[in-house]
Amino acid sequence: MAIEFLKKNMGVICIVFFAILASLPLFHSGFFPMHDDEQIARLFDLNQALVEGQFPPRISPNLGFGYGYNVFNFYPSFAYYVGEIFHLAGAGYLLSTKIMLFVAFLLSAYFMYLLAKELFRKMGGIIAASAYTFMPYHAVDIYARGAFAEFFAFVFIPLVFWSSLKLANTLKPIYAAILAISVCLLILSHNLIALMSAPFILVWLIYLSFIVGDRKKFFVWSFLGLVLGLGLSAYFWLPSYLE
Repeated sequence: MAIEFLKKNMGVICIVFFAILASLPLFHSGFFPMHDDEQIARLFDLNQALVEGQFPPRISPNLGFGYGYNVFNFYPSFAYYVGEIFHLAGAGYLLSTKIMLFVAFLLSAYFMYLLAKELFRKMGGIIAASAYTFMPYHAVDIYARGAFAEFFAFVFIPLVFWSSLKLANTLKPIYAAILAISVCLLILSHNLIALMSAPFILVWLIYLSFIVGDRKKFFVWSFLGLVLGLGLSAYFWLPSYLE
């Protein structure tokens, strides 16, 4: 029974193991030095802005030498919303930040597993999830640069590719909805990474259009997914680029 359980859930077990191993430096007391050391301050100010009634938050009340600074209008803040969930659940700001990063490791591994499993079966999914989790650039983003927002963008890139692949294989509207959500969260996580990813996503969608059975239906659903994703995230990217 135990062996059968392990065989059936080997992918998920490996993903959790990968995420824990990659997150080990977070389990020590205190925090670690990094280039961008305002991460916990941004979570603190996001919480204060929400408590004061800003939604979505635009102004950081304490940055800018105490005069306030419209950091949330330009700097992608989705990662801090994830941290805010754990803070509202009772965790302190430091612990909430650490849990936020662990969740990012876990989800990025899982979404890459889903994508690679669809292409290369379960073992291919496990290998790809391992490579993606321990990619050196991830370690640089977290433990050297402190680029938490950018790190969260890499959570949703595999989800964009997986949802569009499932849409091509099944032509079910549910995957168009997942595509829209993943595009939205990618932009809210890091608008510049989303911009750099856009050509690769478009090439991927063009490739899928050549192998799908009903090209017209795939085009309609994928186009709707992209437009809806852009629309859901427009409250952030539109002011960010125009202002």
